[in-house]
Amino acid sequence: MDLLTGAIIDIVNLKAVQDCFGIFIASLPDFDYQELVRGIISPKLLELYFLGFSQESKQALQEQLTDTEKFKFFYTVEEAEESRNAGAENICRLLIVKNQELEKLSSLRWYETIDMEQVYRHINRFIPSE
Repeated sequence: MDLLTGAIIDIVNLKAVQDCFGIFIASLPDFDYQELVRGIISPKLLELYFLGFSQESKQALQEQLTDTEKFKFFYTVEEAEESRNAGAENICRLLIVKNQELEKLSSLRWYETIDMEQVYRHINRFIPSE
């Protein structure tokens, strides 16, 4: 597992255990989404939304990732809005955003955020100081 994916898994797991309603991941380089799914430990059902991905990337993700009892996968802002509006508290929503210029995306920005600065700080905790 690469360092970026491992850090994101750690941060998502910390937030999921804290009973969050949703997590917004944006402006990060590509990471291993299959490894992310394998590494997340959550007491809730997890819905993963891949937003702003190219059609080619979406198709590849749909071939790699299949719904299970614990994970559901979606690819549109409208689906993310529907889930948020339904308000089910037994679900944690994980939004992975590639294009922040998507219409209606602003209505989903109130979720807890994981950004590059947070990932950097998380990784630096493990580097011994001299």
